[in-house]
Amino acid sequence: MSVRVFLSMAGWLLAAPAVMAETDVAAPTAEPPAAQQTESLTAPLQEKITKLEASLQNSQQQLETSTQKLQQASTEAQKQAADINRLQATKQKLEQNLASVEKAQSSATEKLSSLEQALSEQKTQASKLNVDLEKTQGELTQAQGKLTQAQGELTQAQGELTQAQSALTQAQGEQQQLQNQLTQAQSQVTSLRAKLPISEGGTADPEAYRQKAASTVKHYVQLRRQKQDKSVQQAALQRLEQEQQQLAKLTRAKAIHTVRRGESLSALANKYYRDSQRWKDIYQANQHVLSNPDGLEAGYILVIP
Repeated sequence: MSVRVFLSMAGWLLAAPAVMAETDVAAPTAEPPAAQQTESLTAPLQEKITKLEASLQNSQQQLETSTQKLQQASTEAQKQAADINRLQATKQKLEQNLASVEKAQSSATEKLSSLEQALSEQKTQASKLNVDLEKTQGELTQAQGKLTQAQGELTQAQGELTQAQSALTQAQGEQQQLQNQLTQAQSQVTSLRAKLPISEGGTADPEAYRQKAASTVKHYVQLRRQKQDKSVQQAALQRLEQEQQQLAKLTRAKAIHTVRRGESLSALANKYYRDSQRWKDIYQANQHVLSNPDGLEAGYILVIP
């Protein structure tokens, strides 16, 4: 039974005695058994009303309790609604984040695809490089073999070179000896050519020796005038002898003669030619050292033509 129906019945029962009283006033002549019948009917109703009032009070208490629970439930519902709002906001953010993540994932997927493609290309390139490397290693092995062979040949060549260098050093030593000998021989040849006349392939010039002898005589005369030491004068005479002797060879003279004290050109001509008149020949051959035919001095060296 609902509360609304219960309240309607209670109101009716409470209004019933007044109705019956009005009925009694209007019909005072009613019979006593009817009043008794009414009381017999009201007593149970009164009892029911008491029970209904108690039940109503209990229902009101339950209603209050239910109202409190409803208020609590409403408060809890508001909290849950707030939580739902927060969750929806969080969900929206998460959905936004998820969209960003999905976008990033899509970009990452594209990059991964590009990287996989690049990796595939690199693998292909690496495969080609491996083939080239194997080929190069083969060529390197061959080259190393050739290098080893070349090193062996080089070692052999170095040994031969060492031998050749040793032989060259020895040959250079021999060449140096020969060069020294050649230089010495050339010096001797030069010296000999200097002593031979030009007509015989030499370089000796009689006139040059005449000039040397003339210079030596002047130097000797100067030494005598200065009364230099005898050894110095003798050295000048020895040089004059060498120069006059070389001149005699160049001019194919008969001999050279060292003048003694008291000798004359006539005496020398008579000695060498058996003819004193040939003193002129001796004078002409020695005009570079004699200032006049009578200018003989002891120690002079004359060429006898």
